[in-house]
Amino acid sequence: MSTVKFEFFILPFSVFVYLRLIQLAKYVLAYNNNGLITDHAGKYLQLIAIGTILWLFLGHATLFLYFIPDLVPRFVVMLSFLSIGLWYHIVVPLVVFAILTAVISELKNASLNVKDLPNGTEGIRFALISDIHAGATVFKEKIEEIVDRVNSESVDAVFLVGDAVDAPRDSIENRVKPLRFLKQKTFYVSGNHEYYYGNASEWFDLFQQYGFEILNNRHVLFRGICVAGVSDYSSGESGLPGHKFQPVEALKGCPQNTTTIVLSHNPASAKEIAFNSAHLRVDLILSGHTHAGQFYTVAPIAYWMLPYYYGLYQISPETQLFVTAGTLYQGAPMKMVWTSEIWIIEFHAAF
Repeated sequence: MSTVKFEFFILPFSVFVYLRLIQLAKYVLAYNNNGLITDHAGKYLQLIAIGTILWLFLGHATLFLYFIPDLVPRFVVMLSFLSIGLWYHIVVPLVVFAILTAVISELKNASLNVKDLPNGTEGIRFALISDIHAGATVFKEKIEEIVDRVNSESVDAVFLVGDAVDAPRDSIENRVKPLRFLKQKTFYVSGNHEYYYGNASEWFDLFQQYGFEILNNRHVLFRGICVAGVSDYSSGESGLPGHKFQPVEALKGCPQNTTTIVLSHNPASAKEIAFNSAHLRVDLILSGHTHAGQFYTVAPIAYWMLPYYYGLYQISPETQLFVTAGTLYQGAPMKMVWTSEIWIIEFHAAF
């Protein structure tokens, strides 16, 4: 009876392991196909699923083999015990990682002091999201979670700072549909990944249909604050007309007596924005792109190699840079604990 009870106890863990491994297999099979599972890859996925189920079955059978050791061929017994050993080695790190990422909130708060806040905007709040990377292992359900989380907060506007997608529009348009339900005014700038799959303008058109304010080297006034946005730092390499990093063009016409925010996906662009050739005012730059390294093995390298890695930097006496680690992940569906984040940034007057 105790054997049966233990089997029922570990069964949910096996289901969890199966789902996580199949999710990883989907990522690997879809990696070179813009996040899609082809018919050919689907057959491999079926074989992986069957193999995983067989492995889990053999692992669960181990306890019963103690009662019938002479009735089962030796190689089956050995294979079964190897299966349960592998199970123990895999389930523990997977479950621990899942618990950590489940209990640690993705919502973070920051309070920034900026000069010349317009009247009536003391305490104004913005949601900052970036690096959603819809496609590959990021599906519609995950984006719905982000939208619900942002909508549950009391914010005045949303900043979506690039790398919203990681596949062509015709492949994953359905996945990003939840973004249209962001309740507050949403300002969007491109990241480098929008240019990896065809014409980035197709995404601009779609997001414009969603009601987003597309800040492609332009600015708008929002409650008296100048909100400017630049095309991605590397967008000029795409060859698309009108897609080139042009901070002066974005800032030209911003009132010089009010707070100015610049949305720029890649923080490597910060100095060119802060020390722009026209000497136009910049109080704050908001960026993403770095993922804060994303993986524990990569983070130390990223920290030393990137000019701006994560957090708040003082670029000049007048300009601050804030770099988020991003809201989701690129590629493998995993990230360092505490680094999948939605920021709620509150502005206060600096004197």
